[in-house]
Amino acid sequence: MDQKIRFPLVSVGVFLCVAALSLLVWQVSESHCAFGFGGFQCNGWASGWSGFLFAWSLLALVLVPGALGVAVWRMVRWYRSG
Repeated sequence: MDQKIRFPLVSVGVFLCVAALSLLVWQVSESHCAFGFGGFQCNGWASGWSGFLFAWSLLALVLVPGALGVAVWRMVRWYRSG
């Protein structure tokens, strides 16, 4: 009953998308936003996105390791099935 498991393209793709979006948000936040005494404040064109940037910064702390864990686990299962 040994069956070849398909390559975990979706899991790896989700991790790469989450990581890429996190890097983009980090770059924008670093150059246009700051944590000041008044809280999270963005200047210029990023000011309309400040809520999203802040929320993603917090959510990425959970999503990036979680997506990496799932992708690695599925890669190990795929490798062992072959």
